Amino acid sequence: MTATEARWKDRVTAWRASGKTADAFAADGDFEASTLRYWASRLKSRKAEPPIAGAPPKSTVAMARVVRRHDHAASAVARRREDDELVVVIGTARIALSRGFDPGLLREVVAALGGEK
Repeated sequence: MTATEARWKDRVTAWRASGKTADAFAADGDFEASTLRYWASRLKSRKAEPPIAGAPPKSTVAMARVVRRHDHAASAVARRREDDELVVVIGTARIALSRGFDPGLLREVVAALGGEK
């Protein structure tokens, strides 16, 4: 950290502790409120500490997609296609069913794939 950064870090810390607005705090000093706000933003965006040797890098992901999975593969969601076909997903297997399918055969296939028995 440079001497300038250290000086502004002290000013920003004192400003935050004072509870005053940037304008009120700057009126007591020899600097502009806009400069105080700039340094507050700049110092906030800097990493506070250098990474620790051997530590895993910090993630920069702001959002992540979450997919809920059930304990058993047979409970995978089935969806209807436009052509009125039903698709059942069990693990990596996809079973397409149309009207008039054999329910007994479906039970056997699901059991063979490790679904509910």
